[in-house]
Amino acid sequence: MQNSDPKKFLSSLQMIHLSFCMAMIAFTLVVYFINDERTYDFNTMDFIFPYLVPMLVIAGIMASNFVFKLQLKKLDKKSVLTKQLAFYQSASLVKYAVIEAPVLFAIVAAFQTRNMAYLSIGAVGIAYFVMQRPNRDKVSQDLDLRGDHRRDLETDA
Repeated sequence: MQNSDPKKFLSSLQMIHLSFCMAMIAFTLVVYFINDERTYDFNTMDFIFPYLVPMLVIAGIMASNFVFKLQLKKLDKKSVLTKQLAFYQSASLVKYAVIEAPVLFAIVAAFQTRNMAYLSIGAVGIAYFVMQRPNRDKVSQDLDLRGDHRRDLETDA
């Protein structure tokens, strides 16, 4: 974490989250509008994508939570707040990447096959990603902050 100020940590992490989110949405819109011959069909058997895309998105969502919780278990709860926040930020980035990868795969599948059904599957992943937006309560709960640590995080900048 470049900024060691707990008060600026949350806005920094929210900006990173927003950047990931906007990139996925922009890529989705580009793929949608660039394709002239759009189809929307879950029944076509265009290779293995009808099975692979939904499975990857669901697996990405599940794996992101698993990896995130696994990483947080390794955190030393007695360390200083800035170290805990840096650890939380890196765990969050891994979580975001694990969600983003299958979403981008779904978007590429839609582009390659011109089947916009894959974009709707990717949209489910994007919606889940949006719900993962960090806030004070979520960070405090995930890190199980108490006393001075919690107060330092919740104090307005």
